[in-house]
Amino acid sequence: MLSGPRPGSQGNYGLLAYGVDGGLIGAEAGAIRSVREAGLTDEEAREAVRIVKKGGGWAIAAFTLLGVLAYVVAFSQFLRYWSLTFGGFQAHGDGYFYWLRYGASWLIGIGFFNVNDAFGWDISDIRPANLLTQGLVWFLNLILALTVLRAFTYAVGFARRVNKGPRPHAMSEESVKRLREDIDHFP
Repeated sequence: MLSGPRPGSQGNYGLLAYGVDGGLIGAEAGAIRSVREAGLTDEEAREAVRIVKKGGGWAIAAFTLLGVLAYVVAFSQFLRYWSLTFGGFQAHGDGYFYWLRYGASWLIGIGFFNVNDAFGWDISDIRPANLLTQGLVWFLNLILALTVLRAFTYAVGFARRVNKGPRPHAMSEESVKRLREDIDHFP
């Protein structure tokens, strides 16, 4: 964890937390710690917030899609490792792309309501062979579904907040100054 701002950054995360419209202070203040841990400069952090605010729901959807694709790659390679170490899958190969096809098949199956099973599209011949691996695949499926559901509900809430317009009660300059000082003292 970083003890302070990265060299070359200004160390003023108050604008990031306050936002242009004075809203979302609680949610964005929580993100400050992540920004500092990631080592982003002030400009990089402001650019990320600007993209999300400008793009709104589309930016959230794009970031969610990228996250889902990264999850599928990690999912397929984790199960590949599991199969090579502990077994439990019916598989005829152990290559990277062979297991990546399993991840793609899994994503198509859950993303399009098992259309591959309904039409007999066998993208991958890998199958969980025992109860433990079936439970593992189900658990990873549950994590992905809950993550996408949470991103969707966040996007809907974000769209509602944006459509309401600016808040009628803006923060006083003194409140903004105290908030900026508090944010600068994040560990």
